[in-house]
Amino acid sequence: MTPIQGISAPVQFTARRRQPTLAQLERRVERLETELTSVKADIAVLRGKETPPAPPSTPSGTVKFLSPEWAAAVEAGLKNAQSQGRTFLPSQFNIIVIPKDKTALPLHVSYQLDSNNIRVSTKPIDDPEMTVTMDYATLQAVSEGNAQAIMQAFMSGKMKVQGDMTKIMALQQASVNFIQPTNYMDGVKVEY
Repeated sequence: MTPIQGISAPVQFTARRRQPTLAQLERRVERLETELTSVKADIAVLRGKETPPAPPSTPSGTVKFLSPEWAAAVEAGLKNAQSQGRTFLPSQFNIIVIPKDKTALPLHVSYQLDSNNIRVSTKPIDDPEMTVTMDYATLQAVSEGNAQAIMQAFMSGKMKVQGDMTKIMALQQASVNFIQPTNYMDGVKVEY
């Protein structure tokens, strides 16, 4: 091989790695902390040092709909249901809520469900399997127990769904259970 005149050493190219955002890093830390807690509990049980942890309790009181406190109450309720044998289809999805005031920014609710972890947040997740967009009134109706609200919203065009169609079809029937806090939030009142 003959060197090219004027170049004395091989040239190395390095790709610049895209820096994660603060929100991405915070979500990653939350997921890792939850996983670490679960692993530590499993290790303690295997060592025989303690019994499995009691399921988390659902907060009591009043929470504002779509607030971080509401998301925490829904998450605690879903975890309680899971600890009592309820299973959820593993999935990750965002709900984008168009507020009553059309000039306001959209609100977000995200769900991450699997056999080891349940996470409900008011921040969107980065790579959801599906994204549902609906207006505030539709999500409120579902939250209050109107199981037909999702189908009515979809048929009337008030709700849009993007993502993995096989996952969407599988979640269609179960979706009300994820966003209907009345199913899991014993003792918690929701202020709309």
